Amino acid sequence: MRSTVGHNIYDVVLFQTQRAAQRVAITTPGTRISWSSLEEWMVGWKHISARAATSKRHAQRAAHVAALASHMELVNRETDIETLAAVKLLVEREKMLPPRGEREGHPATEILQRVGTVLNERRRVAIEPDVGARRTDWKAAA
Repeated sequence: MRSTVGHNIYDVVLFQTQRAAQRVAITTPGTRISWSSLEEWMVGWKHISARAATSKRHAQRAAHVAALASHMELVNRETDIETLAAVKLLVEREKMLPPRGEREGHPATEILQRVGTVLNERRRVAIEPDVGARRTDWKAAA
């Protein structure tokens, strides 16, 4: 149900409130870290990484990566190119990936592949906005 302020003008605050209510908060297993976007996931990663080096921290890091891998729709929904690039850099630099030969099927590999694909799609759309548009005007009339 939408409430209108005027003709075809909707209440922006109501829209933002409803939109925020639709966001699902995901909690990383074994932690109290909740997130609902890639930016919040990165903040959670930094909180976990700032903790003292223990086996519990390593388990929490693995659970955090697995939680994002099981919620890949967050990556698909992300529209900010800088956020996608930051996540890609974080996965590559923070030693999330296992050694070569053991990467197939690993959650970090799935994240890296999906983030790379979405990042390239967003960059391509930013450069060429009509990439997906169907062109019917390129045939010259005879």
